[in-house]
Amino acid sequence: MKVIKNYQLTSSWRATGTAQWNHAVTKDGKEWFIKQFLKPTYVEPGEGITESLLRVSHERCAAFRKEKEMLYSRIRAADTGNVVGVTDFFLHGSHFYAVSPWVPAADIKAEQVASLPESERLLLLRILCHCVKSIHGHGVVHADLKPDNIIIKQTATGGLTMKLIDFEASFPEEFPPDGEHIVFDAVFVAPETLISLAGEPFPLSTKLDIFALGLLFHLYYTGALPQIPSDCQYAAEVALKGREIQLSSTLPEGLKTLIERMLNVDPDERPDSAEVFEYLRLKIDTSSNSSSLLLPPPPL
Repeated sequence: MKVIKNYQLTSSWRATGTAQWNHAVTKDGKEWFIKQFLKPTYVEPGEGITESLLRVSHERCAAFRKEKEMLYSRIRAADTGNVVGVTDFFLHGSHFYAVSPWVPAADIKAEQVASLPESERLLLLRILCHCVKSIHGHGVVHADLKPDNIIIKQTATGGLTMKLIDFEASFPEEFPPDGEHIVFDAVFVAPETLISLAGEPFPLSTKLDIFALGLLFHLYYTGALPQIPSDCQYAAEVALKGREIQLSSTLPEGLKTLIERMLNVDPDERPDSAEVFEYLRLKIDTSSNSSSLLLPPPPL
């Protein structure tokens, strides 16, 4: 198999939009997730292009490198154990590569989390929220929160934890993307992202992660996403039409109230990740009866 830098690839590349990824190993036996960016590409002098095009190519690559290095530096600073950031970023040949530790997942899907005891479900929500709070504290918007980017992992003691991965859609909050550079998953997209995609100026902030996090809380706790009316496809569409997103009646009242606020169409009306985490920290008590685990959140 091909070796890139000191990473030996173990399989064929798999495409993911503007990039492709692979599994790799190093001589010390460690496993890695390696991503190759399909653009921008670095052009060497003497490859038959004009000086002006060569300069443009190099300027784009320099800007891309600077942008990614700043982003990855912030994510590494945000890692308190469950944020899986990029540990190596480099140019090899004509392509840039980003490498992260390979995290083996437990054999449990998002929908199956709902079958766990309530205390375990709530603890997983808190772990996930802590990851989001940590990157938000360093000015990073994940922008692509969904089950594929959250690994449920077995701990050494036999319990479960969550790892937040894949920051290729992420951006520093002060430098939001626009137009074709906006990446999103339609199921978990926030209303303001759709507004921005439609060409209307709308600030994109960490609050778009809160909308996705509210949907994820519902999924992990109940085993399903909120029910969507037949004339809509996604939760963001329901919110933009001024309609209420129907949450499951199986949610404890306090958690239901919290998720309702997280799914508010107005980002300014959503709690931030620190407030969501504090609510979970204060209300989760694994020694209590489930009926007393969650009370309505205090007003902000």
